[in-house]
Amino acid sequence: MMKKILAAAIVSAFAAPAFAATANVDVYGQFRGSVDFVDADGAANEGRTRVSSNNSRIGFKGAEDLGGGLSAIWQWEYAFQLDQQGATQPQTATDSVGGNSYRNTFVGLSSKTLGALTLGTQESPLKTSTGPLAVFGDTLADYRSVFTKLSTRSDNSILYTSPDMGGLTLQAMYGAQNEAGNGTLSDPTFYALSGVYKNGPLYATLAYQDAKAVSSTNVSSNTKAWRAGVGYTFGNTKLGLAYENNDAESAAGVTTNDGSAWYLSVAHKMGNVTLNAAYTDRDEYTSGANNGAQQYTVGAEYALSKRTGVYALYTKVSNDTNGTNGIGPSTGIATVSTVAGGDASGLSLGVNHSF
Repeated sequence: MMKKILAAAIVSAFAAPAFAATANVDVYGQFRGSVDFVDADGAANEGRTRVSSNNSRIGFKGAEDLGGGLSAIWQWEYAFQLDQQGATQPQTATDSVGGNSYRNTFVGLSSKTLGALTLGTQESPLKTSTGPLAVFGDTLADYRSVFTKLSTRSDNSILYTSPDMGGLTLQAMYGAQNEAGNGTLSDPTFYALSGVYKNGPLYATLAYQDAKAVSSTNVSSNTKAWRAGVGYTFGNTKLGLAYENNDAESAAGVTTNDGSAWYLSVAHKMGNVTLNAAYTDRDEYTSGANNGAQQYTVGAEYALSKRTGVYALYTKVSNDTNGTNGIGPSTGIATVSTVAGGDASGLSLGVNHSF
């Protein structure tokens, strides 16, 4: 009996400090599995069925109150695959699987009056500016497939986020990206700015991004973009409109991507059911070639609880004469590739669970 009491006392003595040390840690994530029936022009991609993970992820975050309105904050987030193939890590998005990758992972300080300064791998203010306007995010129909052709997360980044100023929040990011300073892109820099205004049913944003790399021979490549968006909610209906203009030049000074895109979304809630629709139109010309595309998506979600829901959607990408836009590229979701001037489409039935 005495041994049992002593053992319990020892366990309690070690458990209490351990619990106290982790009491401010939140564990969160999403499981986003779906069955996709996809098709595309080109013999290699015609009619197939697959299971997709749609940026399923897990994360840990926490904060420590340092007094005087100042807190230490941190977050670690990672995207994983439900449909793991093989043992190679990490995976990158292909026509077979999505990508395993670090997502928002940072540490920093936050002040109630001065804002937050964080360091790590972080999403660009350009990306987060229009994200709330998307109605099919992290699905086969993610709007980034056609809307943008940009890298929207930076490694080795410093991000400042202002406090809420009457509904207005400002962000500024600098990313060193290749901090080793070697290879063909020896001196890359990444800048991004955004302003987001939220006031009741109104959401408005404006953002800018400039990514530059200088080679060892002092030749630079450069990608610039700006983005604007507005959203409005009236009753059970939410409308969203976003625009992006981008320009990219290679190290040789050749225009590799000169384009613009519009995105329009609508969501209407009826009890546990939400009906969604979205349209994207991209104009893009490179060396006189028409590489644009249009994407059409309709879908419905049914909420089984606050944390679990099921959905069905259909999406199609129709390319202009020389366009090779597929479904999924640069979104972390398994892609559906097509040939120049071809189409890509998919029907997706999924279940989402957040925790």
